[in-house]
Amino acid sequence: MRHFLTLLLLLISFPVFGQNAESIRTWKDTTGNFSIQATFVKMSGDLVVLQRSDQQQLSIPLVKLSANDQQYARKRHAEIQRYMSARIVTPQQNLASIIANAPNNTVIKLTAGIFHLQPQQPHQQGVLIQNKRGLIITGSGRDQTTVKLATHVDVGFLIGSKVEDLKIENLHIQGTPPLKINTAGIGSTSICSEVRNVTLTNLRINQVAVGIFMATNKGPVRNVQITNNIVTNTIGTEAGWGYGIHTRNIGNVEIAHNYIEHATRHSIYVRESPKHFKLIVQDNFILNHDLKGKNPRWYCAALNCPDNQGITRISDNYFINSNAVGIAVMLSANDLELVNNQIIGEHYIGIWPVTGEIHKALGNSILLHSNPVHPKWCHKISFFDWPNGKETTSRLESPNVRWEQPDFICKLAGDLYIMKDGRLDKITRTTWAFQSAPNNWSNVKGMCAVENVRGSGLGKLYIITETGFFEVNPETWEIAEQAGDWSETRFMAATNNHIHVLKGSTLQSINLMSQEMASSSHDWTSVQWMCAWDNQLYLYDGQAHYRVNPNTLEQTLISQPPK
Repeated sequence: MRHFLTLLLLLISFPVFGQNAESIRTWKDTTGNFSIQATFVKMSGDLVVLQRSDQQQLSIPLVKLSANDQQYARKRHAEIQRYMSARIVTPQQNLASIIANAPNNTVIKLTAGIFHLQPQQPHQQGVLIQNKRGLIITGSGRDQTTVKLATHVDVGFLIGSKVEDLKIENLHIQGTPPLKINTAGIGSTSICSEVRNVTLTNLRINQVAVGIFMATNKGPVRNVQITNNIVTNTIGTEAGWGYGIHTRNIGNVEIAHNYIEHATRHSIYVRESPKHFKLIVQDNFILNHDLKGKNPRWYCAALNCPDNQGITRISDNYFINSNAVGIAVMLSANDLELVNNQIIGEHYIGIWPVTGEIHKALGNSILLHSNPVHPKWCHKISFFDWPNGKETTSRLESPNVRWEQPDFICKLAGDLYIMKDGRLDKITRTTWAFQSAPNNWSNVKGMCAVENVRGSGLGKLYIITETGFFEVNPETWEIAEQAGDWSETRFMAATNNHIHVLKGSTLQSINLMSQEMASSSHDWTSVQWMCAWDNQLYLYDGQAHYRVNPNTLEQTLISQPPK
């Protein structure tokens, strides 16, 4: 690792074009043995400039990176060059016309302000995108650029046929209630075809019937990424209304790290993925799904996955206070895995597979609400087809019996770590191959992981036992120990360079940079669950959910039981 990090290390400063354009990714060298967590900054000649989370930048020869990373760096470099020559558009200009007439490989940069879109022919859309290649539509930030949809607009940005390498980012798309039609923020025509490489990211969408949908009856539509978006307050409960994110018949879909709150029919609805293609739903945070019970069909799940024929991976998602089924798997799912999903404060069924098939499942945590709306239908897992009143032959099975009912599970740099009965395994998700730590652990109270510890580029595991606090290097299994009394530890979670421990009724935070410890004055005696997502803490006390700032430990109430 040291040789990889020190390859021509240069401390420089360079602006990143395209606000929020980059996210941290794992970069590997040509051997695959060395890696670093960093964001792409630029290419300078034959060097790739990366930036670690501690803001330190380093330059690495392009040829030293893996083939995939070289391809990614070249693509981002070309994209950044286009950002530098972006066409600037103001709210006073005709956005629909400008996009319709834009040549290929154009970047359209929307200034701060409110852009009003009226319905246009032929589909009552605000903007039609078709016969385009390399188009980027970027705002000045989702808190600065708003695209306001008139009440009769069917879709704000409508994607037609023959579209390649499209990106829409850094915008706020907002509907105008009361809606006259089931308005969507971004969508595709039902007969779109020859569409590939679509990225929808860093968007805020609200007050619409559907946040984002990509669906086709014709196709092919391939390689769609829907990431890092905020979708809130969808409208309606009937079919075609009340969806956060919806895909149908799309090959190679990634729906990741989205925040979806107060959806009313499905927060995420993914169906009919084609054979041999991937459907990835991971690291999404779904809060207060249909909290007010507007939808009488409680089996309209927060995440519904019917009739998927491809390779479906649902992992590391959070479902908080869902007033409907958490995850539903219906009709068919030929190759499905459910891994490390957290379903907390569930009022109905946590995981509901009714395909009649066997699916892999590992480390899913389900905590039922202490006062559910309908106790009859409140179960952690059910294979019963409630609407049709019949049993199914569906089953969930662990990929390895040694991991059934694990004590603790966490993820780090794409790998899973499972602690069971004092035995720690490092698992490669794609193959389920594993490596066991050389030592066993006694009286373990918690385990979590931190990426890029103290700006080192290395990820570490943190384990608490009754008598000690341990830092573990998962590459070498080296251990650093600090003795102490941790016998009252109830929960443990990690944010950026902080470890948070609920010890008895007190929430404590350990700063890994300074080694200082802070404590909250709030009484957390009734807490039943704690986690971290997007550098925020979340706690649940059986009735209400709280968001806690990891730096100040100040709490905010984010949901209460439905009334």
